[in-house]
Amino acid sequence: MTDDSHTPPISAGESKVWNYHPDLPIPTSPVFAWPPRPVAAFKWLSVYWLAISMIVIELALAYVVFAWLQPGPEQTSTLSLGWIARIYLRNLALVFLFAGGLHLYLYSFSKQGKVLKFDARSMARDNGTYSFRDQVLDNMFWTCASGVTIWSAYEVLYVWASTNGYTPGLTWSANPVWFALMFPLIPIWSSFHFYWIHRALHWPPLYRLAHSLHHRNVNIGPWTGTSMHPIEAPNVFLQLPDPLRWRLAPNPLPVPRLRPGAGPARLAFRIRRSPGKERETA
Repeated sequence: MTDDSHTPPISAGESKVWNYHPDLPIPTSPVFAWPPRPVAAFKWLSVYWLAISMIVIELALAYVVFAWLQPGPEQTSTLSLGWIARIYLRNLALVFLFAGGLHLYLYSFSKQGKVLKFDARSMARDNGTYSFRDQVLDNMFWTCASGVTIWSAYEVLYVWASTNGYTPGLTWSANPVWFALMFPLIPIWSSFHFYWIHRALHWPPLYRLAHSLHHRNVNIGPWTGTSMHPIEAPNVFLQLPDPLRWRLAPNPLPVPRLRPGAGPARLAFRIRRSPGKERETA
């Protein structure tokens, strides 16, 4: 990992480039630090699950979806259009709820103005760089057509395979130690996976072919996070059906299936909690 210890720190605020930026340099996860920093890594993992963070919200939403919005095993044992469409439409609704809701609050109604907004500019319009010459419509299209479609396809495969016993399961009653270990292992795997997939996406041929579609969004918004090329999305979302999560099927426990919809929608702003206070939505 890169050692940022010799980089002079810069406090959060405005700069010549950004309307707002957090404290710089942005620290990397201590889980991957060398030499090892076990105490810092333990604190990082504790905050990941125990603080009121995006991942905890997603975990709670996963329970809601699992309990009330998920097709039952009598349906998911066979691949049929009915329950597959139900999953896709539910995921589409979740994306509109999170990304659309944040866009309305932060951009359409401008409830926070430009406070804590990284880039002071508005989203691009009448710009040939984007599909439909509109950045918001472009991001919405690629999020729904590519992001949600591929995310839902993985979930359909996950649920169908789990229902039919094609994946190994892990329960608290049968193996409490490994079940508990999934909590620290999943964020470590997710970070490891995303780092190397992102490095691969910046390989020049792959970047030009696919990843440039995402990176043309210099001024990002709530719809930008999952606005991805159909070649990029399967690789980014590949962390969702990873071996650790397969082991937990059909438990909804540390499987925040809503992260593709809820997680990336929080990118463009920090959200004010009260005057003089702020919190990152990540």
